[in-house]
Amino acid sequence: KLGIYPGVDIAEARNRHRASQSSIHRGTNPALEEKRKKREAGKEALRTVKEAWAFYLENGLPHYRPSVQRVRKSNIERHLLPEFKNREIVDIGRDDIRDWLLALTRKRSKRGTPLSSSTIAAIRNDASSFFNYCEIKIKSVKTSPMAGLRFTFDEQDLFRKHEDLIYHNDEELTAIWRAIEKMAAGDWSPFVESIVKFSMLTGLRNANVLGLQKEWIKPYDCGIRIEYPKSAMKMKRDWWLPLSPQAVDVLNR
Repeated sequence: KLGIYPGVDIAEARNRHRASQSSIHRGTNPALEEKRKKREAGKEALRTVKEAWAFYLENGLPHYRPSVQRVRKSNIERHLLPEFKNREIVDIGRDDIRDWLLALTRKRSKRGTPLSSSTIAAIRNDASSFFNYCEIKIKSVKTSPMAGLRFTFDEQDLFRKHEDLIYHNDEELTAIWRAIEKMAAGDWSPFVESIVKFSMLTGLRNANVLGLQKEWIKPYDCGIRIEYPKSAMKMKRDWWLPLSPQAVDVLNR
């Protein structure tokens, strides 16, 4: 469109038409260029984290898988927005991000347990993806506040911060093991008994146990191990786990 009459008369329309033709000869689509200018003008108004997040929800997040969308939306809205939503992105520095991540190590889930280092790492990665989008696509900031940030998790330090965490000793683990067997002898399915025992022996999540496939169980130099393909792992890379003789026995049964 060149304009609407009478706001744009015939002479002005001809001038705009010639200018558009010149743009086309130079290899520029004037209609797309006009849309780009409108988008850029709209992006200039996206100064705060809350405003940029609303734009990202509509334009950036839909490009990811639904499972990634759900997790990223949850992580950002539960952990990042409460801290930074009314802050201008250009005013957020690495120290602000580092203090926020340290605060997450002291935060507790709905069940009252501290957030694990893997959960905090996932939140950090989602926040980094969002700020990278602000830098590259929205251009509301020249450099992401998370660029070059190194934040590692020393597990011993985390454990010292959360001294109220409960760890089972050998006697308690034995009692749990026997209780599972008693339940299986009653109304509990023996299949459930095997799942719980195998989880206790390997440290695997229930989802990884339930999703186990026979072709992933393979012999190697020191015995038997599970070779999980990257398609079955959250981290999207191949992973393997050696099995103790006791775990192999439970697996056989």
